[in-house]
Amino acid sequence: MFFNGKLTFKGFLDLWTQDYSMNGTADGKKFVLLTEPQLWLNINKRFSIGGEVEISNNFIFGTDAIDVYPTVALKWNM
Repeated sequence: MFFNGKLTFKGFLDLWTQDYSMNGTADGKKFVLLTEPQLWLNINKRFSIGGEVEISNNFIFGTDAIDVYPTVALKWNM
């Protein structure tokens, strides 16, 4: 937590390699990236406003695109 508990940064980052093959022939390795950083503004102990951005590259087989999916959210903490 940052700024005396008012701001929280969470999430994960995964990076790995996998064998890449088309039509049964080995074409080397591809790096795969999947991350979902989250940023939350804590209004009080129970209520937060924030969101996350899902970022992936080569996560879906056959695509070399970088995919970005932002999300805005409200969170009630128990």
